[in-house]
Amino acid sequence: MGNLTVLLIDDSRADAALVREALKLYTLPVSLHVVPDGIAALNFLHQRAQFAQAPRPDLVLLDLNLPQRDGHSVLAEVRQTPALQGLPIIVFSSSSKAEDIERSYALGANWYMSKPLALEDFFQAVRTLVEQWASFQAGPHESPTLVRTDLSAFQRQNEK
Repeated sequence: MGNLTVLLIDDSRADAALVREALKLYTLPVSLHVVPDGIAALNFLHQRAQFAQAPRPDLVLLDLNLPQRDGHSVLAEVRQTPALQGLPIIVFSSSSKAEDIERSYALGANWYMSKPLALEDFFQAVRTLVEQWASFQAGPHESPTLVRTDLSAFQRQNEK
């Protein structure tokens, strides 16, 4: 696999910096793009306004608590847009509330991971998300539903 393009949608500059640092340790080349709110995210994904030349991401990391339009709203719009429906979206949020997790999956998230508090755990989580998705993209697969189930099981196994 060549260069992986990742879009991080997160209003926390600190978390964005941590994701950037974690990806520096990743073995494959990653091009990270960061937008701070739901409106900018949708403009990036629809390639509108200042993002008219934005690349189509291979993977989206989406925070839920965003200004202007929250993550669930962004996820819902993306899944209702035919050209974006297949875009892999991982919710990477500080929330571990069951209702946020359930709603994210109901709206079409491919995976949900709560942001770890410890620095090394945060770095490992980012690397795991990207590595697992990159390895999935590189190999044959059957359906997004199976992927979500497999990745959820993988996350539970790593939490033990």
